[in-house]
Amino acid sequence: MRIAFLSASLSRKSGGLFDANRRVAQELLKLGNCVQAFGITDDQSVTDRADWLPVGANVVKNYGPKQLGYAPKLATMISDFSPDVLHSHGLWLGTSAIANTWGRKTGRPVILHPHGMLDPWAVNNSAWKKRIAGWLFESSNLRRATCIRALCDSEAESIRRFGLKNPIAIIPNGIDLPVVVGKENVRIEEACPHAKDSTLSDDCSQQKHDGASRSKKLLYLGRIHPKKGLVNLLRAWSEIERSGGLTTEKGTTIRVPWTLWIAGWDEVGHENDLKQLATELGIHWCDVRDGNSKSESASVLFLGPQFKNDKVRCYENCDAFVLPSFSEGLPMVVLEAWAYGKPALMTPHCNLPEGFAQESAIRIEATVESIGGGLSTLMKHSDDDRIAMGNRGRELVCQKFTWPEVAKQVHDLSLWAIHGGAPPECLRLD
Repeated sequence: MRIAFLSASLSRKSGGLFDANRRVAQELLKLGNCVQAFGITDDQSVTDRADWLPVGANVVKNYGPKQLGYAPKLATMISDFSPDVLHSHGLWLGTSAIANTWGRKTGRPVILHPHGMLDPWAVNNSAWKKRIAGWLFESSNLRRATCIRALCDSEAESIRRFGLKNPIAIIPNGIDLPVVVGKENVRIEEACPHAKDSTLSDDCSQQKHDGASRSKKLLYLGRIHPKKGLVNLLRAWSEIERSGGLTTEKGTTIRVPWTLWIAGWDEVGHENDLKQLATELGIHWCDVRDGNSKSESASVLFLGPQFKNDKVRCYENCDAFVLPSFSEGLPMVVLEAWAYGKPALMTPHCNLPEGFAQESAIRIEATVESIGGGLSTLMKHSDDDRIAMGNRGRELVCQKFTWPEVAKQVHDLSLWAIHGGAPPECLRLD
């Protein structure tokens, strides 16, 4: 098969879509397909193109406001490649218009990957812009799609609530599994053939931030955006700090030896909003990118964007992960945290109910009270309890969320879209 991937960005600027899209494309190539990716250039495109190899990453210039994603040369490039099937990732941008036009002109199948962009919170955020996009091109694009891929049952339900009757394929995201070796950990490669060759040690050196060794670390990593629930996380954090510690079942108070790491790239100026809020709440925070800052007594550290080896060190050196989000598709960062054997605090909007069932995550709602309760539960756990939670998460990822398995499902779905016949197991026709 000749398979095209279309996305507004092919770089780290697309967040979790960067790893999700390129790794599926690379695994599809291993299955004997001819695969090319198409997107719009940005300030990280040149740096990140090499990460797509051996898949070709083709980018062109955007015209007009970058939020519109208007790049008409993409249509020409895709037509020249002449794919048998087009996988269009993301919604509400000009790339959707390109996918819709290509499908209508060629009569070939288009498979849409909304990545959570039809969930209620996402649809209602900047709703007026999405109504305009819907009127111009997105409504037609959604109705005409051969199939829509959902990452989980919850997203499939959101797609149906949106009024769409298309076939839906439920295929999760995947993860590249590191090999974590330590006294309390099982070697992943013994249980999972898809683990990477490199070995990561639990005894790795501490990340070199001032004061990083003063406490246990709770990591948030991802976009710094209002939908991630970080405002309520800071409010809950400040309430625990003001209380002077945690009250145990025996009525005694214990100190909270934890530091919150907030790592990621800023969007819509939200990081400055968080810093201002932390100051108003009386939280001692520090931005480690400021060479003049001192973080010995800071309980909240802003780390900035973390990619590649820096991102690995964040996962290696944290003790737990938190994602208090209002809306997600299926977040790569939670899968990554589990892959490194870290327990998670997350909302049901992360669409990973398996984590609650497997007891590898603590369930929280995106409210101050619920986040505070989750933080208290986590902090009262013993080291052994947290390690056991993380190990269960790693087992879950190994069993269900590996890229070869995900790519095989996308491969079978693509064959069905092109040739018809018996629907693959992942497909829902009703």
